[in-house]
Order: sequence, then C-alpha cells, then structure tokens
Amino acid sequence: MSEKELTSWFAKRRESVALKMTRDHSAKIVDAVTELEKGLVAASKGNATEAKQAVQRLFAYETEADGIRRDIAVELTKGDLPPKDREDLMHLIKRLDTVADWAKDASRNLTLLLQVKVTGDLWQKLSSMGHHLVECVWALRRSIEELDRDVEKTLDLLIKVDELEHRVDEDYFDAKITFLAHKELEPPTFIILRDLLHDMEQVADMCADTADLIRIIAIQAR
Repeated sequence: MSEKELTSWFAKRRESVALKMTRDHSAKIVDAVTELEKGLVAASKGNATEAKQAVQRLFAYETEADGIRRDIAVELTKGDLPPKDREDLMHLIKRLDTVADWAKDASRNLTLLLQVKVTGDLWQKLSSMGHHLVECVWALRRSIEELDRDVEKTLDLLIKVDELEHRVDEDYFDAKITFLAHKELEPPTFIILRDLLHDMEQVADMCADTADLIRIIAIQAR
C-alpha cells in the first residue's frame, strides 16, 4: 500500500469511527427525550417520585451525550479527514446536542410543576406532545444510522422527521388553547407551563434543523 493509499485508508477509518460515535451520541439523545416523555406520563398519573427519577435519568443521558460529543471532537482532530467532512460532522453533533439541551430545560420546568396542582387534561396534552417528540427523535436517529448505508432511506426518514415536527407544532397550538381555557391557573403556574411547552416545541424544531443538515450531507454523498 502506497503512502497516499495508506493516508486515504486512515482518513476513511477516522470518518467511520466518528460516524459510529455520532450514532452513539444520537442514541443518548433519544434516551434523554424518552425520559422526558416518561416523566410527563408519570406526572399525569400523579406519580411525582417516578417523574423525578425520569428527570434524573434524563440529566445522566444528557451528560453522557456531552462526553461523546467531546470524544468526537478529539477524534476529528486525528487523521486526514477533509476539512468539509470534519466541519459537517461537528455541526451535526452540535445540533444534536441542542435537542438534548432543550429536553433538559423542559425537564427542569417539569420538576417545578410537580410542586403545584396541574389538572389531568393539561398533563395529557403534554404527554401526547412528549410521545410525538420521541417519535421525531427516533426518526432522526434512524436517518443517521442509514447515512452511510442507504442514502434514499435516510432521505425518506428525514421526511418523517419533518412530518413529526409539524405534528408537534399542532400539539403546541392545541395545548395553548387548553391552557387558556383554565382561568383558574395561577400566573406562576401558567408561566412555567408555557415555558415547558416552549421547550418541548424547541426539541422538535432542533430535530428539524438537524434533519436539514443531514439532508445536505446525504445528498452530497449520493
């Protein structure tokens, strides 16, 4: 193997390792958003202890995702990957990180709401939205898994992400209507509910933003 061929082999290997780590990173993001849904479901059933445990697990997954992100950054400094490939992968994991960041912010507001009275119909709206968030982030993860295997399947999954992001937008508007119907809500409770709703919408928005970047990478790889 010539020096040029060897360099190319190492570059491809680095790209493969970094992509595998990106998949691991996306798995932690899915875990974090899944725990948010579990926390919302537990809260809807009046199980504050279980909801708090879900929040703790979410924090742990978000921390693990941060660690993987740092490891990927180190990995990308090695070898001879083209600058554009390094830049694309770094942008991808940074956008994925924002998904977990917003889920973490949502979980903080969830924790605050466990201290006040929130009616079952409100929790139901939030839980339904949480379910669609999990579906959205799962589709995003699957698109990453297919990125170097089946570009067309990746693009199909990205369409699914966009559809689910639109579904979450509908959930968001529907929940706001329900919130407004509850005239008895204390102003601080209403504000926290609004903030939680906003955080959850941002999770979906960041999924859509990440999908846009994956779409660019996938099309370039055709």
